[in-house]
Amino acid sequence: LMSPVEVTVDCSNKYQTIRNFGSSDAWNADWLGRLWPEAKKNRLAELLFSKELDENGNPKGMGLSCWRFNIGSGSATQGDDAGMGDSKRTECFLNPDGTYTWERQTGQLWFLRKAALEYGVEDLLGFMNSPPIYMTKHGYAYNKDNGSNYILAEDKYDDYALFAAEVVDHFDKEGIHFDYISPMNEPQYAWAGGQEGSPATDQEIADVIKAMSSAFAAKQLTTQLTFAEAGFLGSAESQIPKFWGNEQPTMKVAGLPNVSNIVSAHSYWADQDAQGMYDTRVNFRKAMDAVNPPLEYFQSEYSLLDGGYSWGHPGSEGGFSEIECAISLARMLHVDLVVANATGWHWWTTFESGSHYGESRFALIEAPTVEGLNDGFIHGTKLLYTLG
Repeated sequence: LMSPVEVTVDCSNKYQTIRNFGSSDAWNADWLGRLWPEAKKNRLAELLFSKELDENGNPKGMGLSCWRFNIGSGSATQGDDAGMGDSKRTECFLNPDGTYTWERQTGQLWFLRKAALEYGVEDLLGFMNSPPIYMTKHGYAYNKDNGSNYILAEDKYDDYALFAAEVVDHFDKEGIHFDYISPMNEPQYAWAGGQEGSPATDQEIADVIKAMSSAFAAKQLTTQLTFAEAGFLGSAESQIPKFWGNEQPTMKVAGLPNVSNIVSAHSYWADQDAQGMYDTRVNFRKAMDAVNPPLEYFQSEYSLLDGGYSWGHPGSEGGFSEIECAISLARMLHVDLVVANATGWHWWTTFESGSHYGESRFALIEAPTVEGLNDGFIHGTKLLYTLG
């Protein structure tokens, strides 16, 4: 017989307030929103955003409280020359002559409007993997020369900031308010092809945030900047004293208009074993608590990449079962919320056209297609129910 365990709960010791749970629209929301039958699109939106109960008292959906909208760069106009597959190219609201066409990204806009205007999703976040191609050094949305610096042209920082401000301002007038803008993604990686992205030094990150702070303040926007979407918590930990502390005065952006006290970082590669998961987040939390005012943490992107998620499971020749994937997600949610005190937690990606390697470990909803891309089936994976 096991000895009894006594648990004492101290209800006077309060921790973080959870702001939101979210998911990202990149990239398959585009063709689903453009091409699928209206009834099936409505069911997808219900699964994601509804907080209602059916006649039996069961939730109709997972009730997401954050929807992440990918603000595109224009790589879709470049066809096969874009340096990435068709499914990962994006349109851009901005035209080469500086005018805007706001009905681009129509498939994504369908889900954005559903989230904001019909279901009242609490937080909307716009994120960019690349600046518009008209502003990059080589006219591409990825690191074409495989360099180590930001692909944004040196004289286009203000233009990029104005673009972000114009997007926010336009959708504010439509009744769709972006609570947050994230202007770059995993800048410590090379992004030399395959999808939109760019490396950036910490100084370049700070310079982008400063430019956007000025542009947002000039337009009297209330949208907050959250950054820098580091792909690993250790990378984010090293950035905290630069951006929010006093380690590097030229990089400090804390206290500027529209700059949030939210560190956005990803939980990839910090899932290899239980002790490592715990220690990484204890150290990350210490770095956030060491600056004043204390910072919040958005775990802003995670899915079951690599093999770290697999520890503790027997696995199988045909891949991991859905419930094993769900358990891996559950323990990641637990450690990020309880140890790192995350106030937001966001999944990547929402939709996939089918399973990978026989495993349902990348998408909340699998949408295998028939008749080209114009129709298909809906399968809510156990990841959907775990996060919900």
